[in-house]
Amino acid sequence: MKNVSKLIVFNGTQLLLLKKKKSKTQYSLLGGGVKKKETPEEAVIREAIEEGNIDIGSQQLKLIKKKIHIDKEEGPIVFHYYLIHKVKKYELLEPHKFDALEWVDFHYGLSKLKERDRAIIEKHVIKKKKIK
Repeated sequence: MKNVSKLIVFNGTQLLLLKKKKSKTQYSLLGGGVKKKETPEEAVIREAIEEGNIDIGSQQLKLIKKKIHIDKEEGPIVFHYYLIHKVKKYELLEPHKFDALEWVDFHYGLSKLKERDRAIIEKHVIKKKKIK
């Protein structure tokens, strides 16, 4: 079974998102596949550095949801969603994959994410904070 770790960076009104090159969904969360002998938490920390030069450091990384998704081609995939609220610095390090790494108003950003990512953020981040 494949494991994927995703990082939600939310500051109360905005999400830090990767702007995709030519895609229907337009934006993506930072993150990616978990390598062998790597925990999901280690993977999300590694991906944050590789994609956005984000050093999570001593900040509390909070697992907010673990969800199994059945992919037609790959079979079951376990998604691990982590949340942080502060980022001191960030920089797009994969311009061959993405056009930008930018803060986006969460209403707009949610509308441009994949449904599974949007649902997790709406249910486990936005509603818990009672933001409209």
